[in-house]
Amino acid sequence: MPNAIVAGPTNLISFGAHNFIGNGFTNKINTINTSNYNSILNGCRNCIDTSLPAIVGLQLCGGNTISGGYTNLIAAQETNSFIGAGRCNCIQTTGNEFNSGNNSMLSAYQSCIIGQTWGSTMVSAHNGCICNGFNAFIGGGDYNCIVGPAPGNPVVHSSILGGQCHRPYSSCAAIVGGDCNRICLGSPGSTIGGGCCNMICSTSNYSFIGGGRNNTTSGCLTTIGGGIHSIFGGAFLSDHLY
Repeated sequence: MPNAIVAGPTNLISFGAHNFIGNGFTNKINTINTSNYNSILNGCRNCIDTSLPAIVGLQLCGGNTISGGYTNLIAAQETNSFIGAGRCNCIQTTGNEFNSGNNSMLSAYQSCIIGQTWGSTMVSAHNGCICNGFNAFIGGGDYNCIVGPAPGNPVVHSSILGGQCHRPYSSCAAIVGGDCNRICLGSPGSTIGGGCCNMICSTSNYSFIGGGRNNTTSGCLTTIGGGIHSIFGGAFLSDHLY
């Protein structure tokens, strides 16, 4: 089955089969011969480029879609991934069919999904990033990042729902909102509800901070409801309300 371009000036498809550009301006699909079923529906200067995978031959790329927007990119060894509008976004993961691909980005701006990332989603984020994450989710906000320690050692099932400058580095962790909250590596199953500059330290498994400012946990199964400058680790609690 040949490739198809329906309309629009300076749209281009190179190689592959079953690739499709519907409309728009200066959109490009540039693939290797094994990358098929890619689509750009509309928009300007969007690109699907699987012609230079990071490690050639690891997997069959393809099945990617960009529905619109401006200067969005799906590249490298990506497969079955989707960008739904937005501007200056990138999905560019590496690996194989078991540890990369199936990622989605909706109405984001200057955001990226990179590394060995699989099944992750970003919605309406500004300067967001997911790197080395499996089934990770960013639901909005500014400068939020979910980052696994390394390829082959991902963060799994972690999420940021809103706010800005959050960093959950552990698996099954969640930050709901607020500003500059952090869940350190080695604290799986922990949650920060909101507030500012709160931190769940390493080895604080299944801990919770509800809100407040500059609160810190340093032990398993710890709960801090709120307050300011609270430190709770095991049997030690210091609560300075000022």
